[in-house]
Amino acid sequence: MGHSTDVANHPGIEQLNAGLGQVRRSPADAGQLRMVVQRPDIDRRKVAAEGRLDVEAGLIGDTWRERGSASTADGSANPEAQ
Repeated sequence: MGHSTDVANHPGIEQLNAGLGQVRRSPADAGQLRMVVQRPDIDRRKVAAEGRLDVEAGLIGDTWRERGSASTADGSANPEAQ
């Protein structure tokens, strides 16, 4: 799997809110994949040139299962939020 060392920049809340209408108008059954971003650790992002998906593990190289989730009562990973 090829990896990039590019850093993903995260927009602020104002920028996110400004684009929300456009997101809501997006088609639910078609689209383009423009970026693969792995989360190898807490607060880290890694832009990948390509990725491999696994039915159980999700994106290989992403640590979503180990990090857990604030959206579940017990703090465990939420497979619906991958």
